[in-house]
Amino acid sequence: MDSENVLKFDSCRRFGAEIEICSFDHRDFKTNPLQGNEMPVGIDEVAETLMEGLNAQVVVNKWEHTHNNESWVLKPDSSAGIEVCSPVIKGWRGIRDVCTAVELMKTNPEVAVDDKCGFHIHVEVADFDNRSLGKALAWFVKCESVFMDSVPARRKRNKYCEQVGLSAEFQHDTKIDGEWLVELLGVMKYYTINTYHLCKGKRKTIEFRIIEGEGCLDSYLIKNWMRLLIHFIEMAKNAPWPKKYKEGNPWTGYLWLDFSDVMKFLGFDKPLSKGLEETRNWFIARIQKNIRENLSGSLSEKARGICAQQVEDFISQQGLGDLSKWLVPENLEEALYSKETAL
Repeated sequence: MDSENVLKFDSCRRFGAEIEICSFDHRDFKTNPLQGNEMPVGIDEVAETLMEGLNAQVVVNKWEHTHNNESWVLKPDSSAGIEVCSPVIKGWRGIRDVCTAVELMKTNPEVAVDDKCGFHIHVEVADFDNRSLGKALAWFVKCESVFMDSVPARRKRNKYCEQVGLSAEFQHDTKIDGEWLVELLGVMKYYTINTYHLCKGKRKTIEFRIIEGEGCLDSYLIKNWMRLLIHFIEMAKNAPWPKKYKEGNPWTGYLWLDFSDVMKFLGFDKPLSKGLEETRNWFIARIQKNIRENLSGSLSEKARGICAQQVEDFISQQGLGDLSKWLVPENLEEALYSKETAL
């Protein structure tokens, strides 16, 4: 097949990752917050592990907003305990470094996660103005329910990643105003996607907060998740504006896209590079695993039934077979670092 006709991951967009882990004493920071110069138990041990394994500068700070990091930064987190922040990174090398950091942390049996933890990625959008960024955000609102289909029920209901599309601000026929949307998602940072730091003038990034705590110690999940979100931003940048709402046309207004339409938007119905093929299959396997949850309302099994059926139809049409093998690779090192799946 002509390689020029294959969709691949070749983005050089900069990003940063935040990995939340529990303090080693599993302290409840809401009822027993840190006092004075106190630091969470284990933060120095994790920093030393990363410094030795990554052969990179690692800094331990008191809590503060950190921006444009040139080194790995560890600091207290008020909910989980310890937050591990990457430097500003890009491309396959950056994704690989985050995966390596996770594998290094896992060598310490004291490192653990719980439902208060989450994996966050800040994607640079310096090449967008607020209006065009609003277009990308609008497409995320339309795709959001399918992204949320890929996470377990406890994350769907988590107060630290509230689903934007369920906000009262949105109706199916709400006018799509890019600058308004950027401002709306900058009000707080606990949406699945937010522009909080962008609107505060701190950094030209948007933040995704969807992945659950277990993902913080799952390097293969993180690899594919980072690549998926950066790929989404590139596709959204080049996509046209959603047109004004028209009844019966899911591509218009803020109507949620079903699974098959999200696959089209991402280009996942086309020939893909080995890397994007891996990410597509992993993403679909995650959805297949988590879409049928015992929830109510718009997240119930009945409400997501059409999407669930479309998943099975897509797998059959594409001849993908059993995708469960894409959730846990047989050879993790090869799955993380193979050049064949870098792009």
